[in-house]
Amino acid sequence: TTNGTALQEMGFGINESVGFLANLDKSGVDSASVMTGLKKALQNATKDGKSMGDALSELQDDLENTDSDTEAAQKAMELFGNKAGPAIAQAVRDGRLSFDELSATVTDWGDSVNDTFNETLDPIDQWQMTMNDLKLAGAEVGSVIGELLAPMLQKAADVIRDLKQKWDELSPGTQQAIVAAAGVLAVVGPIVMLIGSLVTGIGGLITSVGVIATALGVSVGVIGGVVAAIAALIAIIVLCITHWDDIKAKVKEVWNSITTYVTNLKEDVSAKWEEMKQNVADKIQSIKTDLEEKWAQIKSDAVQKIEDMKPDDFVQLVEQQAKQGVDYFTIHCGLLRSHIELTDRRKLGIVSRGGSLVAKWMVAHKEENPFYQKFDDLCDVMKQYDVAWSMGDGLRPGCLADATDQAQLAELATLSDLCKRAWDRGCQVMIEGPGHVPMDQIVMNMKLQQEWCCGAPFYVLGPVTMDCAPGYDHITSAIGGAIAAMHGAAMLCYVTPREHIGLPMLEDVHQGVIAYKIAAHAADIARKLPHARDLDDAISDARAAFDWNRQFELALDPQTARRMREESLVAANQKNHCGDERFCSMCGPKFCSIRISQEMQRMRKEQEE
Repeated sequence: TTNGTALQEMGFGINESVGFLANLDKSGVDSASVMTGLKKALQNATKDGKSMGDALSELQDDLENTDSDTEAAQKAMELFGNKAGPAIAQAVRDGRLSFDELSATVTDWGDSVNDTFNETLDPIDQWQMTMNDLKLAGAEVGSVIGELLAPMLQKAADVIRDLKQKWDELSPGTQQAIVAAAGVLAVVGPIVMLIGSLVTGIGGLITSVGVIATALGVSVGVIGGVVAAIAALIAIIVLCITHWDDIKAKVKEVWNSITTYVTNLKEDVSAKWEEMKQNVADKIQSIKTDLEEKWAQIKSDAVQKIEDMKPDDFVQLVEQQAKQGVDYFTIHCGLLRSHIELTDRRKLGIVSRGGSLVAKWMVAHKEENPFYQKFDDLCDVMKQYDVAWSMGDGLRPGCLADATDQAQLAELATLSDLCKRAWDRGCQVMIEGPGHVPMDQIVMNMKLQQEWCCGAPFYVLGPVTMDCAPGYDHITSAIGGAIAAMHGAAMLCYVTPREHIGLPMLEDVHQGVIAYKIAAHAADIARKLPHARDLDDAISDARAAFDWNRQFELALDPQTARRMREESLVAANQKNHCGDERFCSMCGPKFCSIRISQEMQRMRKEQEE
């Protein structure tokens, strides 16, 4: 893409670019060096008015017909620079690279190449091409200005050259006389101006002749000033003519120095930039290759079907991830083979992904749950790497009709036994709770878990309290979460609006998290935990003081609260100084209940006084 962009910048069409890049790939020459050198070579060649094709043909002939490799390398270095020249010269002389083939490639590629090539251009390439277009446009503007100024400058130079020629034709005596006269005029001019001033002053004293004297003095002063200016101009011209060759040589020397410095700086910056881009590209390619290799290894090592795994494979996989620093595992170790038939009467069967996979393994192998079989080994891994058990409810209900059924309770009883076994082996344990539970059964589920599992931390997925609100399950489940948290749930697993529909988007996650922060906070208040209500009391004080900014700062979701406030004021045409209005947009400035209440209290106080 980068090389194609560079070729387009140099004026090549898409077909020529693709063909040349194909030849370049076959030649084995470093593409970055060729791009840099080719751009420089074409710039140098086309300065003489040659077409791109003529320039390339001439370049090809020069490199092929030069007597020696050393001479060819030197010639290429003159065109391409020291870095790219030798490699290009050798490739051309060996027959690995040919610029003549550029024109031949035009008919070899169809119009579809244009689309393919353009699709590979990312925004950075487009930006680079745009910047180059701007640079070319600036160069054209500079060229136009140069064309306009050139005749004027040339005419000025011709005049000075003619004056110098006439000056050289004068005899030395005449030249000295002119210089002396210019010097005299330069001195006499100010003296005449001074005399004019004196005469003007005298004229002012002599009334009878004042007008005449004043006029004379002014005239003499003006004449003296003109004479002085002419004398100075002549002196400057004479000086320039006398030292014209020196001045011209000095200007040329300074200009050449500036040009050389800028050229060297440009080449250094370009070389550094190309080197940096190449280093970055190499690093990215290295990372990409490494990731591809690792992903290929993972795919080759991965088991495509869970039925292909053996019980020891489960333990090894858990240990491998424990070594990587996992904090806790959710493992469906309480779903036994005897529980599977209990799900036959359900509407939705087994809705847990992990639970369904484990159940399928047991059916395929006609064996007990491998996590149950290897439970003690798994406990040893958990303890060794300080990882907590999250004993998953693989038989959690997926709808209200399946809530608190025999299958769910049978698994919970098994988890109770496994929890105690894990504690005995020094492990940390929490229990995962049900997903869909009617409001009237939530408290019962909490009490059963706390009693059977000896108060082990219980976390719940919602629970979802109704099944007919897809798109709003962050609300249906937050209701259940608030009830569960009020009765002792240790953690709430948040649900997004896209639950049961698809994977959540960013805004879905935001809404789900806020809904569950609300549920958890409401439960903390209901349980009268210390300082649980501090935030609510503070925002009430800010609300009473109409301190909108403070209210936004204390809100669980400040950005949403501030946005809604501003939108409401705009909609009600009440937006004057958003942030300090002493009313809300619901009641408006005239009927704000809080403000009216405060006014009423002041009136009562005044009446009492």
